Amino acid sequence: MKCSSSGFTPLKIASLVVGGIAIVTHITAVAYPEWDGVDTKWYSASGTANNLTIKSHGSLWKLTVEKDETGRFFASTRAKIDTAWKKPIILMATTGIVAGVLGEGLLVLTALLETCTNKAILPMCSKIASFLFTLCAAFESIMGAILYMFNYEKQHRPIQCNGEDLPVDELVLRAGFYIECAAGGLFFLMLFLSVLDMLNYDRRQINSVTPLVQE
Repeated sequence: MKCSSSGFTPLKIASLVVGGIAIVTHITAVAYPEWDGVDTKWYSASGTANNLTIKSHGSLWKLTVEKDETGRFFASTRAKIDTAWKKPIILMATTGIVAGVLGEGLLVLTALLETCTNKAILPMCSKIASFLFTLCAAFESIMGAILYMFNYEKQHRPIQCNGEDLPVDELVLRAGFYIECAAGGLFFLMLFLSVLDMLNYDRRQINSVTPLVQE
C-alpha cells in the first residue's frame, strides 16, 4: 500500500505543533519549582518587631521555607498539611501528561489512516479518541491550576502574630501556576484546530463522493 502525505493537512500540522508545545509546557509547569511564594519584610504595628524576613516558595511537590523570622507565618503542622491538598492536583498533572501524549500520538495515527486506508471508520475512531484524550489533558491542566489557586492560600495563611496581622497578601501565585494555565490554553487551542480539521475532512469527503454520484 502506497501512502502519500495528504493526510497531514495544514490544520492537522498546526494542531500537532500546538499540541507538542502544550505537552512541553505542561511538563515544564509540573516540574517548575515555584507555583507560589512570598519574599517580604514584616514590620509590626506596635514596633516590637521590625524588618523580619519571610521568604519561601512552593511547588506541586514540596514547600521550601528559606526564612521565617516571625516564627508564625508557617504553622508547625504545615509540612503534614502541605502534601494532602496537593495529591489530587499532582494526580491530574501527571495523568494530564499521559493524556496529552496519547492525544498527540492518535492525531498522527489519524493522519496516517486518512491517507493509507479507504475505511472511514478507522480514522474516525482514532480522531474521536485523540479528541477525548486531548480534552482530558486540557481539563486536567486547567482544573489542577484552579484547585491550586483556591487552596494554596488557605493552607499557607497564618492567623496572627501577637495580635498583629502578618503580611499574608504578599503570598502570591508564581510562574509555575501561570505556565500550567498556558498549557491548558494550548491544549484547548489544539482541540479547536482539530475540530476545524475534522470539518474540512468531512467536506473533502463529500466533495470527493459528489462527482462519482453525478457520473
